[in-house]
Amino acid sequence: MKLILLIFFISIPILSHDYFIYERTNTPIYFSVSEYTFPNSWQTRSISPKGESLKKEEQRRSKNVLIKALDKYPASVIKKNLKAIYVLGHLEFYGQLFGGTNSNDIVYLTNKGITKGYTDFYLEQTFHHEFSSIFLRNFPKLFNKTKWKDLNAKGFKYGKGGVKALKEGKTGQVFYKEVNKKGLLTEYSKSSLENDLNTFAQNIFLPNKNFAQVLKKHKKLRKKREFLINFYNKIDKKFTKKFFDNIMWPKKKLKTKKSIK
Repeated sequence: MKLILLIFFISIPILSHDYFIYERTNTPIYFSVSEYTFPNSWQTRSISPKGESLKKEEQRRSKNVLIKALDKYPASVIKKNLKAIYVLGHLEFYGQLFGGTNSNDIVYLTNKGITKGYTDFYLEQTFHHEFSSIFLRNFPKLFNKTKWKDLNAKGFKYGKGGVKALKEGKTGQVFYKEVNKKGLLTEYSKSSLENDLNTFAQNIFLPNKNFAQVLKKHKKLRKKREFLINFYNKIDKKFTKKFFDNIMWPKKKLKTKKSIK
C-alpha cells in the first residue's frame, strides 16, 4: 500500500449524493467523485488528479472505520482542523496510485477492498497518518523540527519527499532493524521529516503489532514517541501519555470466578 502527502489548499466542496455526516462534529465523509472533489490548484498537467467513487458495498465499512478513528479526537480538535474526508475507490496523482493524501483541512483515502489489502487497520492508520500532516502545518510553533531531527542517528539526512519515494517503490511500512537503529520506523520514514512524523502518528493512534517491541529495543524510537505525544498534548490536553499508553496497552477485563470455565 502507498501512503503519500500533497500539500495544497482547498475549500469545502458541495455535498455529493453519497456521503455520511459524522454527527459529533458535523463532519462530512464523501464517497463519490464530483467536479468539486479536487481543487483548481491541483488541476495541472504534472499533478493530473484522478479519482473514482467508492463502491457501494464498501461505504458502510469505511464509515465505521472512520467513526472509530474520529472518536479518538476531541470534537473541538476535529472542528478546528478537519472540514471533510473523502474515501474513494481510486486516487491518482503524478501518474501514481495513492493510498491517501491531504489538503489544508481535508483528508483523502483510498479503499479498494479488504482482499486488496485495504483492511480496517490499514484505512484507520492511513487516516491518522494524513491527519497528522494537517496538525504539523496548523501548529508549526508547537513542533520543534530541529529537536526531532536530533533524535535521528548522527549524519542521517531525509530524502526528497514522498512523491520520489513512491516512484522508487520505497513506501514500505514494515519495521526493519537497520532503519529502526537510525531512529526511524520504516523505509518510508526516511523520505522526509513529515513522513517520519506521519508514520509515528499512525502507530500511536493505532499501533502495529510490532510497535511496542521495536520501542522496547530502540531508545531513539521511544524518545520520538514521547516527543510526538507531547506535541499532541500541546494541541489538546486530552492527549496525555496515559491516553496513548491505554491505546498501546489496553486494559484487559479480568475474568471473574463465575466466568471461568
